[in-house]
Amino acid sequence: LDVRVASPRPNTIDPVVVITEEAALTARPKEDFRVEPLVAEGAVVAQGAPVLASRRNPAFRVTAPMPARVAAIRLGPGHRLSSVLFFHEPGAGRHRHDTAAAGRADDPGALRDLLLGAGLWRALRSRPFGRVPLPGEAPAAIFVMGLDTRPHAPAPRVAVAGQEEALARGLASLTRLTAGPVFLCQDRGAPLVEPHALPDRVRVVTLPRTHPHGLAGPAIH
Repeated sequence: LDVRVASPRPNTIDPVVVITEEAALTARPKEDFRVEPLVAEGAVVAQGAPVLASRRNPAFRVTAPMPARVAAIRLGPGHRLSSVLFFHEPGAGRHRHDTAAAGRADDPGALRDLLLGAGLWRALRSRPFGRVPLPGEAPAAIFVMGLDTRPHAPAPRVAVAGQEEALARGLASLTRLTAGPVFLCQDRGAPLVEPHALPDRVRVVTLPRTHPHGLAGPAIH
């Protein structure tokens, strides 16, 4: 599809970091995410510090999106996550996770533990139904979407610029979570990562910039 949008396309600019005065962690509609708070209302937390733990899988943590004071914790029946509201506290600092063990290629479980503890596991989605995978699941393959074809969506390559080495290191690390391939899906422009910097099981797939090729489902099919 070539989606026509009446408003003009914004100019491509260098990405900027904007810290809002308020932020919240929420559950997606129909998501049965039951949690145990690790902090109390009024606590000051560093950015990246664990604030919630899954009741079903305690190693699965959710972290603070910014240095903040915990303004409100709202849970539904059965400790289902409704929302956690944060007020920005510039002096609260940034939490550092121990990444040393996860860098060892002979211990893939350490990488999984780091993703779970650092709040990054919740960014993963499994097929079908787009749910967050269980901590012990091993995928047949992993798709990393390096393009976004939604109308006026920011180009991922703008965010990747200058971070190519880190992206290559991350893609290589993802091969430790699956025995299958890791696909990097990108547009037909210049490579997001030079192929020689990637291991054999990381495959680069080029897709058209028309919608919906930037969605994981069509890419998988």
